[in-house]
Amino acid sequence: MGRTICTGNNYMDNTHLAFRYEKPEKTGIFKRLLNAGVRIATGRFKVLLPITALLLVTAILAGVIVTTTNLITIEDGGQFSVVTTMEKDPQKILDAQNIQLGPDDQMTFSGLKKHKGTITITRALPVKVYFQSKCTPLVMLGGTVADALSQAGITLGPDDLLNHPKTTPLVTGMSIVVTQVKYVTEKVTEAIAFTVEQKVDATLTVGQTKIEVKGQDGIKTLTYQKKFVNGKETEVKLISETVTKKPVKQVELVGSKAQTTTTTKPRPIVPVAPFPGGTISPLQPPTPLVMDANGVPQGCKNVITGRATAYTAKDGSHTATGRPVGVGYIAVNPNQIPYGTEMYVVSADGKYNYGYCIAADTGGFVNQGKVADLFFATEAECRAFGVRDIVIYVL
Repeated sequence: MGRTICTGNNYMDNTHLAFRYEKPEKTGIFKRLLNAGVRIATGRFKVLLPITALLLVTAILAGVIVTTTNLITIEDGGQFSVVTTMEKDPQKILDAQNIQLGPDDQMTFSGLKKHKGTITITRALPVKVYFQSKCTPLVMLGGTVADALSQAGITLGPDDLLNHPKTTPLVTGMSIVVTQVKYVTEKVTEAIAFTVEQKVDATLTVGQTKIEVKGQDGIKTLTYQKKFVNGKETEVKLISETVTKKPVKQVELVGSKAQTTTTTKPRPIVPVAPFPGGTISPLQPPTPLVMDANGVPQGCKNVITGRATAYTAKDGSHTATGRPVGVGYIAVNPNQIPYGTEMYVVSADGKYNYGYCIAADTGGFVNQGKVADLFFATEAECRAFGVRDIVIYVL
């Protein structure tokens, strides 16, 4: 098989058109026609009609055009378009389509294969990540919220919160806010106050008490869970309470035996220095007292004897009942002598006549078996009185 070549000054002029034969291995055009499915009858020195020559030339030119046109698919941010072009440079192809790339956009070209290719454009996405009161601007080429956090170097804690799920695809202008949440466990110990149980004891007189079992406070451990949001404490919750030491109940004995008035009369009161001629207390009873020959006030309701101490205090101090301290307002055991009780007090040895006074205070002396603590104006007077037996006439 060979090919026929048209020669002459004008191939459209039948009288000047001639053809010659060449072997097919001398040119590639014939092969292109064969590959395109064109069948041409050939023969040595055969002359074709002018119309056949024209069709042959047209087929040759068409074959050249088809083999040099490229089919390009452009993917731009999820949008697809297809163009035909003679260009092979992807940038020139995009320029021809007026497709602009930003400074952070990314383009990839697959190359041409059988005159087909794909240009993929990944658009840069500006996003902001807010973490610990700091804003980090990022430029991402797609991805998810998790990718943006990784790019910003942020590792989430187990309880941290996001305003978008980590799998959410990034979009232009997205703001990602990380809320740090932290839980802290704290243990605190507290005392458990002991309770008091009172038992009636017939061996004690009415008004007397005695501690049979001393009470002790217990201890409990409280476990709290504190919640911190972005470093600030927002919630405290008690999650457990454990008794680590049980309290010991205090048992008190309360007297029930009726009091008896003593028949023992104190010796006559003989005032001595530094209180000659009168009583220590400046207080005066509402009704003047009438004393018998032994110096005992007539009409007293009860007589109490026992050991007494003396105390003083700075000006401006107050008693347990709230009244200012002063000579004449003495401390007692309120369980034995109620506050406000009016009394007349003398020492059993006859050296002190404290006189008319009122129960207005109390103190630790009650646990030492004392019946009263007499108030004096100075420390020197207290030391002089010391500890001695007294007689209390309850008015």
